[in-house]
Amino acid sequence: MDDSGNNPHKKQGTRVFKKSSPNGKITTYLCKRDFIDSLADVDPIEGVVLVDPEYVKGRKVFTHVLSAFRYGREDLDVLGLTFRKDLYLASAQVYPPVYASEADNCGRVLLNPTSTAVCGNSKPPGSEVSEGTDDSLHSGSLPLTRLQERLIKKLGNNAFPFYFKLPADAPASVTLQPGPNESGKPCGVDYELRTYVAETSDDKLQKRSFTPIFAAEYFYAEP
Repeated sequence: MDDSGNNPHKKQGTRVFKKSSPNGKITTYLCKRDFIDSLADVDPIEGVVLVDPEYVKGRKVFTHVLSAFRYGREDLDVLGLTFRKDLYLASAQVYPPVYASEADNCGRVLLNPTSTAVCGNSKPPGSEVSEGTDDSLHSGSLPLTRLQERLIKKLGNNAFPFYFKLPADAPASVTLQPGPNESGKPCGVDYELRTYVAETSDDKLQKRSFTPIFAAEYFYAEP
């Protein structure tokens, strides 16, 4: 969505990452894929989801962030054993959306939905995270960021926001490059943003209405 063109005098646009589901009914717009941990704060994960209400009908749209550690090749996952450990999950319901209270006397104003975090294992969709504690990432629904407002204005009334704030102890992204004769996903820690349609957040993912986007977190500290 960088519309600056070749005109050097035109205001520089903002790059936005876009990923649609295989059936084209759900599209996720992510403001960036690299997030910096400055030790004092972590960049938020923000964006919007463009929804086809006719397809969703009475169901819901969820977005979640999953951090995982892979320590073995996928082709070695046999006999029920897996060489992948899910470390952290944050989840939010994007649709139906959250609006500001009518007491604000400002009409229906979109807000970012409240997110919850899971550490350990509770079996979210497509994940092995279990046995952990749920903790609210922020106490209530947050107002839209400036970039979210611009995206929703551009995409229309069927675009809805999401906002995640990673904890200070979230692991940094690490990738161990495979050897020349190895195949499959590399070992290391990665982050994935998933958007999907379901009745509840625990429902099994359907690939036709599922959009994954890989992201990365980096540590940065002033020398």
